[in-house]
Amino acid sequence: MIYRFIFFAISILTWHTVIAQSPNLVPNGSFETRIECIWNDGFIADAPPWFNPTRATPDVFHQCSVVNSDPCPWPDQYYLDPWLYGVPTNALGCESPYDGDGYAGLFVAGNNINGYDGYKEYIGVRLNNPLTAGNQYTLKFAVSLPERIGNAIWNVQVYFGSDSIFQPDSIIAPYDSYLDVNPQLSGTPGEYITNYDGWHEMAWDYTASGDEAFMYIGNFQPDSETDTLYVLQEDPEDNFSLFSYYYIDQIELREGTLNMTEIPFKQNFKVYPNPSTNKLKIESDSQIKRIQILNLEGKILKNVSFFTSELYETDISKLSSGMYVLKITFYDGLIDMCKFIKR
Repeated sequence: MIYRFIFFAISILTWHTVIAQSPNLVPNGSFETRIECIWNDGFIADAPPWFNPTRATPDVFHQCSVVNSDPCPWPDQYYLDPWLYGVPTNALGCESPYDGDGYAGLFVAGNNINGYDGYKEYIGVRLNNPLTAGNQYTLKFAVSLPERIGNAIWNVQVYFGSDSIFQPDSIIAPYDSYLDVNPQLSGTPGEYITNYDGWHEMAWDYTASGDEAFMYIGNFQPDSETDTLYVLQEDPEDNFSLFSYYYIDQIELREGTLNMTEIPFKQNFKVYPNPSTNKLKIESDSQIKRIQILNLEGKILKNVSFFTSELYETDISKLSSGMYVLKITFYDGLIDMCKFIKR
């Protein structure tokens, strides 16, 4: 919660996929439903059935609070507090919703102060239906880094559980709000989410173990194990610049898997032979920086970097037979994906 944090201080995989539109299991995934709209009150509980599993208080922003259609005053006007929980301008930055009229926000890493782990917030929700063991699901959402935030991270994470979590004693001190669970999904190591302008889209395939009825989003690692990248161009004397915080919007969890075969490729490239037994080769008009091989659950099995524009290839002979996802990162920053079969 922004105000709570200010008090303490004084004392945020691109998807280009098409999936079958099975029902979204996440209620109010775009944070459109609000109990009330008050310009200085943006608790996540105001967007039911979302809740905070610890005493740390994530936020919800909505056009019904404050609407400012003027150009973003940042950075000429550094303190954006008058807008608080409005959209697109609010106390932390300027961002239009990815979808609809609102979005949520949460601190995911903090400054280690007085020996306590960094301040963190989490959002939780009860799914419309529990997940079925062995079934595959696709989770996707969008995140954005507000302009007043200094640090970016890559490990925005997701935890599925069978029980509701609430730790009322989770804040022993202002900066001790770490939720110690083992997330099933996480961002790609080293791919920091640094975009101040626009949204970064994330997506995973997930195979359910069964009876997962709740979903939680945040950073479930202590600050000592959290990689951060300072990206703020200016270095103002402001507490927010020491933390990492992301807006989050359009959260969808649907039964089915990412359909990589229907990706509208952004670059002209060819992957062959497919199916393949030993070598997988790539021809591309654009220079490739890195390729990653993932299983259908989203786990990275191989990571290869390239430094020349010659023929790109990698050895897949040690992979088990089956279908895999090839993720290609180009030097211009674009990312494409496709499926291939290992014989």
